[in-house]
Amino acid sequence: MPDPSRGDRGSGAEKHDRARVRVCWTGKGSAERVEKVPITPRTGAKPAVALSLGPAEDADASLPDLTGGDRLEISAELEVTTDLTVKQAEENARDGGRPAGEPYDYAPAIKADLILAPSPDIMKAGISGAKAIGRGLRIKLNHEQHHAVLVFDGARLDVPPAGPGWDGDCYVNLVISASHEDARSGQVLLVGQNEFNGTVEGDMASLCAIRSRPARQSAPDPQVTEKVLVSSMPLQGDVKRVIYSQPLERLRANEQLRIRADVRASANALGYSGRLKTRVFLADTPEQVEPDGKSHAASVAAASAHITKGNGFNCLPKSEVVTFSKVGVARILKDSKRTIYVNVVGVAGDPEKKGQPDSLRILSGGRLSVVRYPATSYG
Repeated sequence: MPDPSRGDRGSGAEKHDRARVRVCWTGKGSAERVEKVPITPRTGAKPAVALSLGPAEDADASLPDLTGGDRLEISAELEVTTDLTVKQAEENARDGGRPAGEPYDYAPAIKADLILAPSPDIMKAGISGAKAIGRGLRIKLNHEQHHAVLVFDGARLDVPPAGPGWDGDCYVNLVISASHEDARSGQVLLVGQNEFNGTVEGDMASLCAIRSRPARQSAPDPQVTEKVLVSSMPLQGDVKRVIYSQPLERLRANEQLRIRADVRASANALGYSGRLKTRVFLADTPEQVEPDGKSHAASVAAASAHITKGNGFNCLPKSEVVTFSKVGVARILKDSKRTIYVNVVGVAGDPEKKGQPDSLRILSGGRLSVVRYPATSYG
């Protein structure tokens, strides 16, 4: 029998003797391949591969081998940001600040697609047999919003009976482009968020995969909590709070987890914008607000118990409710002798620099869902 942790391919008959599942993700390191995407007058004129998941030395960060009859499900989070407006660039220049590119005042149209390809550099389905995975995302991002997190959740591709369509490695590429009819050379969309000095802060994105073999198998019922643990997030002081926490008892080596969280927030009572940033990780207690490499959870889980990156965007006062969605996967490396928790943690900020002791409201109606694939299905 081939060793699935090494990506051995084997025959289709060998691979379908039992139901198997493998999860993986781009890992706790920075996953962004680019910092800036050119904004062009024509849609899709200069795309870029923002994220790519393919072969890696770490099995938990390596796209599993694919054969005919497999199902591939892809989830991703990618934060993008508009560059400065002309007025903002002029104001920042007085104190030594600058935009990342040439400033602009319009709202660029953003196009994002997932493809399965034989190379991490292929940017379009149909090239060298590359295949689209699910449906793409299309949004417009204005300067009032400033940030957006593009979230794919469970985009599916059923691998044809003959296989992917090429020999050799496979890659999942998240391809992004930006456009506006008024775009000029040097104007860019940022992959990450802007810094005052014109640089781009990244490490806010992840791409994860679930390979099911065979495709038609039922996932276990999720463990779900809708209990919101906080009602507000202070805008000042970088205060981190646990929004949701889901206990996981008796975790076993090679159990795999699929996580989705939806956090609902509102700046309606503020009268101005508030920023919310969220992340998900495995924790020792329901009160733990940051991943800890020395924790018990980190000792029993891949990627030191990290599940998603920290990212977020602005809640505008005219939008009564904004939903922040988080998606991720994890694998347990060894049996846990104590309960481990999936914690969803948020921290709010004051993008308009009002300096007031106000708080962003966290609302009920969201949830945290955790699917536990049993250890016997790993492979």
